[in-house]
Amino acid sequence: MFEITPYVGACLIKFGMKREEVRKIFSEYEPRVFGNNFSSDGYEEVGINIDYDSADNVIALVFYEPAQVVFNEVELSRLPAFEAYKLMAALDKDIAIDEDGLTSFKFGIGFYEPNYEEEPFLPVEAIIIFIEGYYD
Repeated sequence: MFEITPYVGACLIKFGMKREEVRKIFSEYEPRVFGNNFSSDGYEEVGINIDYDSADNVIALVFYEPAQVVFNEVELSRLPAFEAYKLMAALDKDIAIDEDGLTSFKFGIGFYEPNYEEEPFLPVEAIIIFIEGYYD
């Protein structure tokens, strides 16, 4: 289970950690390296992708099934998309919603759900947490 602390990280993975530190945490799994300049590690068995900057520091975590993600004592990964959106809208009056999902800059959390309009009762496809300035 990954408990989110906004702009800090989730459980043992903190923003600013080096890639080799994260790989030690997930040492029983082989990372799938991808992205521009191989800037991301994916651990499909865990349900997490980790994005790094050019100095190999963690800048974002992307969670997907089977990861269990908790924020504000609520397991976001089990909520239907409409409830996840409703929860974030209650906590952050300035959420940004577009065709791909929702972003809360107040908490550094986003939901990827491109089918929200057609299927709001499904869980969100992915949850991202990110450092300040990630989308700048």
